[in-house]
Amino acid sequence: MIYLRFDFEGVLRFAFSWIEERKAWKYFLLHLGVNTIFSAIVFWLMFAFFANTWIPLITGQMTEEQLKAFMLNLFLDKEFLTKVITFIGIILILIIIGSLALLYVVVLMMLYALRSKKLVPARFSASKYLRFIVLLIIKPLVILFYSFDKTVLAILWLSLVGGITSVMFTVMFRFPLFMFLFFAFLIIYIICVIYNVLRLYVSEQIFVHRDIGIIDAFRDSFKLTENNVLNVFIAAIIIAVAVFFISMLESLIPNMLFPEPVAEAALLWLMSYAIVALPVQAFIAMLTSFYYVGLYAELLKIKGE
Repeated sequence: MIYLRFDFEGVLRFAFSWIEERKAWKYFLLHLGVNTIFSAIVFWLMFAFFANTWIPLITGQMTEEQLKAFMLNLFLDKEFLTKVITFIGIILILIIIGSLALLYVVVLMMLYALRSKKLVPARFSASKYLRFIVLLIIKPLVILFYSFDKTVLAILWLSLVGGITSVMFTVMFRFPLFMFLFFAFLIIYIICVIYNVLRLYVSEQIFVHRDIGIIDAFRDSFKLTENNVLNVFIAAIIIAVAVFFISMLESLIPNMLFPEPVAEAALLWLMSYAIVALPVQAFIAMLTSFYYVGLYAELLKIKGE
């Protein structure tokens, strides 16, 4: 069922409302700063570890064919392989630390958006942040293998078991009909997963807003989105389209500046990409944080909470 009174325009307007608030810009700048620092560290590590390999290419001192031959010889060098493994290990650690830092900034954005909507959030402590991370880890598993709607849960597991059984029978008996059954079960399973995604769409906002546990946040999201699945679906499409077109700026502007990249311009293209991409990513983080809180507030209004 879809409620005609659902204010999509109001939700979208709220998503951009932070632009007019001076205080909100500090979170944009914080996201930009954190992202810039970690990106700079990654570039510095690339320079420190592999300056003798990628600098000749981007400065035009080495052709791609020469670089391929050079890299082939390098990968036969145990010392170089050790350097590559060390570099990957350091980068993975940096990615984890950087992701946690950026996630915390996004939570701060969400808290500010809740206050802007006159929704007083619960106290957000370090322990709650850790539980928020656990929620983000558990949520995909809940979406894939569980549902608070018992009917959907039964259909989901029947389609999952039926799909696996169809594949096994196809391998055992080589009967094409079982493959058709597999695709039928797969389609049903995907529909159930999409349904779960929509029902759990505002679980993060509920968890940050209220002083409740992870499972309760999932359960409350199911309650809040009841009879509003189509509304949430439309809202999800709107923000997905908006983010898609905004994110295109990351590569569009560098490609306009360097329509025919050459080796000598590769470094300039990379620098221009970073200059554009980092602010765009911060803008998208603010936009989505406010949008999801606006959607959450609209659902609360419809439910009369």
